[in-house]
This record gives sequence, C-alpha cells and structure tokens, in this order.
Amino acid sequence: MNFIFAGVLHNRLIVIQVPVMTLPLVTIGAINYNNTPYVLETLSSILAQTYSQIELIVVDDASTDDSLLKIQQWLANYPLPHKLVVHSKNEGVHKAYESVINNASGEFISFIATDDLFEPEKIEQQVLAFQKLDKSYGVVYGDLVDINEYSQVTSQPYFEMHYSKNKDWELPQGNVFKKVTKEFLIYVQTTLIRTCLLRSFSFKYKALSEDWQFILFLARHTRFYGTHNVVVKYRRHALSISTQNRRREKYYLWCQSNVFMFLEAYNFPTNEKEERRIIANRIQFDFMDYAYQPNSKYSDVMKTWKQVKQHLPVSKSTKLLFIIFYLRAKLRVKKTLFPRYWTGGIGVSR
Repeated sequence: MNFIFAGVLHNRLIVIQVPVMTLPLVTIGAINYNNTPYVLETLSSILAQTYSQIELIVVDDASTDDSLLKIQQWLANYPLPHKLVVHSKNEGVHKAYESVINNASGEFISFIATDDLFEPEKIEQQVLAFQKLDKSYGVVYGDLVDINEYSQVTSQPYFEMHYSKNKDWELPQGNVFKKVTKEFLIYVQTTLIRTCLLRSFSFKYKALSEDWQFILFLARHTRFYGTHNVVVKYRRHALSISTQNRRREKYYLWCQSNVFMFLEAYNFPTNEKEERRIIANRIQFDFMDYAYQPNSKYSDVMKTWKQVKQHLPVSKSTKLLFIIFYLRAKLRVKKTLFPRYWTGGIGVSR
C-alpha cells in the first residue's frame, strides 16, 4: 500500500509516494468453559489491545453457567471482526484449540483462556518482534505473572524466578525442543504463532497437559524467540481446569498422561539420537512418579509399561520394569505402616 503526498514547491508540482507496511491480521482465540466470574474481564483485555488488526474467535465448550450469554451480549458491541463457535457438548481444551485453528483467518494466532488476561501491548510487541525475525521463527513468546480470583498479582514474573534459582539460567531461544522436554517453561497464552504451522495440527493423543503437548509440537517444527516482557496474567483459582486435573486424588492420571504425551514426542520422525535419549529419560521420570502414586492400580501400571516398552530401547524398558517393582514394593510397605499415604499423592523425590 502507498500513500501519495502532493504539493507545490517553486511553482512545480511535487508528488511523493510513501510505502506503508500493511499490518498482518492476528487471530485471538478465547476459550471459554464456565468462566462467568472472569470472562468479561478477559474479553476486555482483548479489546484493550493496542494492536488494531485483530480477529477474535470465541469458543464456548458447552458451558452450563451463564458465561455464554455474557459473551453474546459483549460481542454485540465488539467493533472488530469476530466469530462465536459454540460446542454442542463439552469436548475439552484440545477440541477448543482445534476449533480456533480451523476458523482462523489471521497470519498469526494467539490463545487465551477466559479466566486469564492479556497485557495491553501483548500482540503489538510480538508482531513487531516477528517483523525483525526471519521465516525460520514460528513462535514469539513472553513472560507471565500469577493473579488470584480478585485479579491481584501474586507472583514474580516466572522468568525472574528461574533466574533467581539459577544465575546461569538463560531464556530459551531458537531450537528449544530439548529445553521444553526437560521442563515446562513456555505457556501457550504467552505465545504468538504463525498460523501456517498449525494448519495440519491435531491432538492425536489428548494429554491432560495439553499446553505442554502443544508447545512440544511447535518446538519440534519451528524456532522460538523469547522476551522477558510480561504479556499475560495467569489466573490461579480452585475451579480452573488445570487445578482440577492436578488435584491430589487425580495426580496419578496426570503422571500417566505425561508418559503418553512424551511417548508421542519420542516418536516425532525428525528427532535426533540425543533428543530421543532426553525424552526417554523424561518418560522414565514421569513413569516413576505414576507408579509410585497410591491411587494408581498395579494392573494399570503394568499395562502402561507394556505400551511404553514397544517404543523404548530394551535396556531402558527393562530398567524401568525393575524400578516399577521396587517402587510398588516400597509403596506396599508404606500402605501397611503408614495408611495416611493412601489418602493422597506422593511425588518421587527429585
């Protein structure tokens, strides 16, 4: 696009064409399920974005409260392009992500749950970062802070906390696959993603750690650029899906889910030998945590091991089998001597 300026100088007509860069369209996908107390605040944080070229897609995953009604009323006055996708039945965060992707028109895409908040300059800062990067970068991400149900900040920025624990810690950049395998570092809400990377994406396995699963896929297929800017306020409250999934009585399911999630990552066809070794270690770690949980049944543990052993090297799967026997025996002793251990989750020592 060009703007044309014309004027007269010394009786001569001067015409100047000034090229103006067209801003790329960004799709924001807001995922809602029973978030009546927070949904309007989330939508307001989207409206407050300093970036103008935004398409909003709201996906309601069959809410049973009045949050859908609030969304419909709010969208009636929303001035930018938008779509509302309503699931007829509750299908989970995985399907909601896919609904956003399938309806997105933007060159870039960003996701948010309707209990979290975007900082006003989130999208603008990340689009600007992309304009300085080459096409090998598909994800720009930032930092976040926790907030409570009253929107009060309750934590330091996460990256500051990592640095305070380890002065040698560095923000993951470029090929981050190994780093995000070892530790969950990058939250989906803090990212801006090239939409083209997601056109063929689907959740073949629906992990409870769906954000980690999403980041693993992206890290395998593109490069990341990270900044220390706080771009998201992440709400922690008792009724959130992530909190419910990690309740003590369900923690064993979380651990088992991580085993299958990393098994999926282990089988990415472009993995190198060292990357497979790192993922195999991560599978072993999460399997140990799973096997040592009081609520996990021995028969289910062994069934899971049989599925895992089909993919791991014989030495690794055999070692894991002996570790399972040891942990279950240890757990049985604790059940006899300390019955309280059977009332909640027990983590394997780090």
